[in-house]
Amino acid sequence: MDERILVVDDEPSVVATCVRTLTRAGYVAEGVGDSDIALEQLAQEVFDLLLTDIRMPGRDGLELLAMAKELDPHLSVVMITGYGTMDDALQAIRLGAQGFLLKPFEPGELVDAVEDSLRRRALLRDSLRLQTLLPLLEINESLRVTDGALSLTQRVLEVALRETGASRLWLTMRGHSSHELVTAASVGSLTDRSLLPETMLEQAFETGEPMWVEADGRLHSDPAEARRVVALSRPLSMKGQVIGVLNAEKGPDLPPFSQISLELLSLLSGQLAIAIENVELHQRQQALRAFNEDIIQTMTNGLVVVDDTAQVTVLNKAAAILLGYDSTEVLGQPLRDAIPGASALADVIEATLHHPDEPPLQHPQNEVNVLHRDSNPLPLAVSASTLRDGDGTVTGVVCLFEDLSEAKALEVERRRLDRLAALGE
Repeated sequence: MDERILVVDDEPSVVATCVRTLTRAGYVAEGVGDSDIALEQLAQEVFDLLLTDIRMPGRDGLELLAMAKELDPHLSVVMITGYGTMDDALQAIRLGAQGFLLKPFEPGELVDAVEDSLRRRALLRDSLRLQTLLPLLEINESLRVTDGALSLTQRVLEVALRETGASRLWLTMRGHSSHELVTAASVGSLTDRSLLPETMLEQAFETGEPMWVEADGRLHSDPAEARRVVALSRPLSMKGQVIGVLNAEKGPDLPPFSQISLELLSLLSGQLAIAIENVELHQRQQALRAFNEDIIQTMTNGLVVVDDTAQVTVLNKAAAILLGYDSTEVLGQPLRDAIPGASALADVIEATLHHPDEPPLQHPQNEVNVLHRDSNPLPLAVSASTLRDGDGTVTGVVCLFEDLSEAKALEVERRRLDRLAALGE
């Protein structure tokens, strides 16, 4: 265990007993006897749990609870009371307390209350992770955004800003010049002076290692040494290359990042890099698909593609003109049903689909006769081959065909001329 607990009670014996019991249980516990001192520590350091008496001189436990939650909304709080009323308990619950201890209590009761509160905190942390990463988990929807990776990044940063309590979150990337750093996406308010030195961003790009800034300005590359983090830079890596750096910082009047917030930002940087890669891959696939579609639609030869159930999935413009049918009349149906006059063409496609493992020589270029929509005969040269996925499973058939009408007419004319030439001799 390395959870840090702050004990606050105006009775020194209670503070000493709680600190000793929690230390023995494996926690890092500190104790103070005054609410104002406790607030100073909460503003300067990161604690996982606050254990405080409800009734104390000066600022009572309820007021301390309210102000502590303003400093760190994720802080777990357990209240101690010896004579608290139901009104006190309800007020404490409304302010965000997770547990109660009634004086006098046994050491085991104290440890149980702390463990239960920290367990709830862990559940909250998981819930916050899910909320923060929801735009990434909804990747299928996110991939449809028109602005691509940067639009997705902006959405994620907006959620993360709310959940981590940061003043500003931004993504730094290389500009057109490899030496230029630019802000690709940003949320939150700009401070007069960033807590992150420019040399730190350069170092994050060069080393691929995260960096943390403490409230006193010290820089750390080891997370174990960073306790009061007010700013950080986390590189986003893709295939061993740093593609950007996720930066976060707190304003001058805000407490350091909580441990939950630091964990969220760590998880976010890794998942955001994956999401950006997926978006860019999706966009490349879309561009390639559009390019291929342009090629298919501008081909002079007819092209038909069917899936593994023999239903037409592609009918290019040349095929539609040759056969006399609009693609909307054919797509999603078996070719044999959609175009009755093309049964010979359907025979070739279905033979290729149902006997995919026969040697290529068994399926030479076929010459078939079909009927145009206007019932005119149409001779076609046909070539068909199977489509397979990465595992080799047949997923369909692609069929190319060419109108032989002109070639046939030329052949007839050539033969006529040959006969005339022979008669002339």
